Amino acid sequence: MCRAARLRTCSKDSGATALDLCTDPVAVALAFVEAYRVHEKQMVEKIRHLLSVDLEVFIAGDPSTIPFAGRFHGPDGLQEFWNRFFQLIERYDKEALDVRYYACSSEVVAYGTENGRIIGHDTDAPTWLCLRFEVRDGVIVKFEDYFDTASAQHHFHEFARRRDGVSDNAASHSVIATK
Repeated sequence: MCRAARLRTCSKDSGATALDLCTDPVAVALAFVEAYRVHEKQMVEKIRHLLSVDLEVFIAGDPSTIPFAGRFHGPDGLQEFWNRFFQLIERYDKEALDVRYYACSSEVVAYGTENGRIIGHDTDAPTWLCLRFEVRDGVIVKFEDYFDTASAQHHFHEFARRRDGVSDNAASHSVIATK
């Protein structure tokens, strides 16, 4: 049910709380994305007040080939994800983040591109992002990152191949280890 419909019904069965009706989910998602753009790995502490203690985090991809993919729990889990992510990825142009926001009720999708690459790579192609937020009672309760996993997996395999000095075939079974 879209936010407008929830506002019209405002019944106990609609699931809307007073805080939901006073919170702009897009503003909350935008604050998250802006904190990422400016503070990168240190963003969690800057927006901890916008994160549920029970935050559910899902990062798309196969964790056996993309070390930061998987499920994480709570603000500390989100921090663990960023730690893994920034061990491997650099954002070489923080101003290149270009995202559009789409909202319905408590859900917000941020869709667009940014410039990120595996540390040491010279790729300048934009990376596609699709971030999904669920905002309840003024805080983010669910964050899902559906980035371009096929491209990421290809680049990780290429990175592993160069790092290990192995053939393309052998690298297809390699895992990138994080510290």
